[in-house]
Amino acid sequence: MKRAAFAAGLAIAALIGGTLALPAEAALQYTLPVSYQRLTYDGQQAQGVFVPLLWLQSPRRPLGLEIDAGYGYLGGPSGGFSLIGGRLAVNLGIPLQGFFPFVGVEGHGSYAVSRPAGISGHPYGIAPRVGLKFDLGLVEADLHASYGPVWGLSGPTGPFDGERIDLGGRLRFVL
Repeated sequence: MKRAAFAAGLAIAALIGGTLALPAEAALQYTLPVSYQRLTYDGQQAQGVFVPLLWLQSPRRPLGLEIDAGYGYLGGPSGGFSLIGGRLAVNLGIPLQGFFPFVGVEGHGSYAVSRPAGISGHPYGIAPRVGLKFDLGLVEADLHASYGPVWGLSGPTGPFDGERIDLGGRLRFVL
């Protein structure tokens, strides 16, 4: 457990070290991140928006790391989920002129602040992802999609099989 915490600390330190700008390189930046998520469990669906409030990304190299955390609300016919969640993604991409297509894998986990009646647990899972990043000078965009199984939810009859779709993106304006 200590080794895992140390490795996570090193990864975060490397990530932050790679994303901080020197004062002479600093610029005013506005970022608009949002994800559409759909959670399917026990034949039911809940869908809505997840908004990252914290987002860290390593520099665009063939191997990259992304971390984000935030809040989401997924509504369904039997009630909704209010989730505080996070995601850790590792991407392998091809840096091209202005474009950066990538494939990767992400681990995600959420703490369910509220959930539909009769449901217990907190959703988590691992999913493959694909995406595209592009730079148009004053505007940069990151688009991604992931799909995979979800564990951690159960009901009166036992654990639920589930799946999650996440379609997200970020627009960054650099002035």
